[in-house]
Amino acid sequence: MKSVFLAICLAICVLLQIFFLQSWQTSGMTGNLILSFIVVAALFASTEELLWLALFGGLLSDLYASSEFGFYVGAYLLVAVIAKYFLKFGEVEYSWWKPIVFLCIASFVQGMVVSLPLLASSSILAVTTRLVAYVSLTAIAGVVWYLIFTQLADLSKKINVSKILR
Repeated sequence: MKSVFLAICLAICVLLQIFFLQSWQTSGMTGNLILSFIVVAALFASTEELLWLALFGGLLSDLYASSEFGFYVGAYLLVAVIAKYFLKFGEVEYSWWKPIVFLCIASFVQGMVVSLPLLASSSILAVTTRLVAYVSLTAIAGVVWYLIFTQLADLSKKINVSKILR
């Protein structure tokens, strides 16, 4: 059931990212819902599920993007592996700030790589404004995903406890 839920959430992310959020651009940028989903899912999904989610999310992003094919697949797979290692290393409790800080760093690096061609034609201030908007919107999406996942994890614990008590 958890795998089906994660696949549905990824499909919603891709549909929102590709079709809906393109019309809601701030400073010419939209947040990366798929990246935020993958980072937060690293806390709740197994490694195999996370790698499949990153692969399919990257493939669908690459099909839509105008950049080199394979950029998003590689970026999402790399982020998934690093996030799984750093966010779950020795942790029992989920802390809210670790995935958000990791997400900000990952979105900053991805935004810098994507913005490199803009540095030649735009001013530093314009690129910085776009990068701040990109990182902020991606972090906000990460907070929303974290709240959704923690609420669902709590709900599933309550359902399991109520089944045991019967």
